[in-house]
Amino acid sequence: MFLTQTDGTAITAPTYDKNSTGTAIVEYKLRSAADTAYTTTAPKDAGEYTVRVTLAATDTHTLGSAACSVTVSSSSGGGT
Repeated sequence: MFLTQTDGTAITAPTYDKNSTGTAIVEYKLRSAADTAYTTTAPKDAGEYTVRVTLAATDTHTLGSAACSVTVSSSSGGGT
């Protein structure tokens, strides 16, 4: 996945499908950081990140999560 951001704007939260009514939590961390570094604050700076979506357990579903890598590239947004 490749995203381009400008002016330090946070990346857009991912979209996902779920069969559970459990609450979803979207978290981000620098790809090189430890798993304890996840935060719910979307990154604003260029870099390589891991995005994780975790669904809470319900009466009919167990806790589940999925992660993917994202590269954010800065763009000057300017022209000539």
